[in-house]
Amino acid sequence: MLEYRKDRKVKVVRQADKIKTLVLIRGKGDIPTGVLVYSPDGRLVKTVRQQGMNYPQYITVDREGRILVTDKESRSVYVFNEDGEFLFQFGRERLKDPRGICTDSSGNIIVADHGNARVEMFDRLGTFLRHIAIYIRPQAVAISPQGHLVVADDVGNELTIFLCEKSCQLAPVQVSLLLTCG
Repeated sequence: MLEYRKDRKVKVVRQADKIKTLVLIRGKGDIPTGVLVYSPDGRLVKTVRQQGMNYPQYITVDREGRILVTDKESRSVYVFNEDGEFLFQFGRERLKDPRGICTDSSGNIIVADHGNARVEMFDRLGTFLRHIAIYIRPQAVAISPQGHLVVADDVGNELTIFLCEKSCQLAPVQVSLLLTCG
């Protein structure tokens, strides 16, 4: 579950298999940037920070429990282990404005690259696999329970569902829904 607060400085993701809450903080003033890990009873368990991660956008947890954070300023994805220890960073050469992030059933990492108007796919170690050329400004990505890739566009207010086969190799069918809020 992803929850966005109005101030857009705090983003929350809850991991279903291990009950813990991660809060992404985009620091301001004397508040440092980082990921706060809370227990189910609301107790702060850990604070995760990494030099260079100054403008985090989105966060997810993969099936191994690794914490993945996109960062706009460094144009990268930061990967931490389940204990919050920094593992590696990737994407700087390819990503222009990384936003939403998710992983598929094969462990591949999928990133909405708002600046390049496409969705990028990397393997679990951050090696580029392919990009999915789309003519929107992707803001967020998710894998549906059926394994399909869902991409949210913040410019056209469009939600696009790509019918995926194994490892999100896209099938030619694409469904678009126009979202309006009233």
